[in-house]
Amino acid sequence: MRLILKMSGMTRFDCALGSHGQMRRAFSVALYHAHQRQVMGKSLVE
Repeated sequence: MRLILKMSGMTRFDCALGSHGQMRRAFSVALYHAHQRQVMGKSLVE
């Protein structure tokens, strides 16, 4: 029983890290895209 609880805790931790990594990657791609775009002569980030 202890081993099952330990494994499920590690699985939850792994899912949380995976989700965080995907969100961070999506944010960095969106930020890169916004830096490349120009709107009315200014960078989209501005």
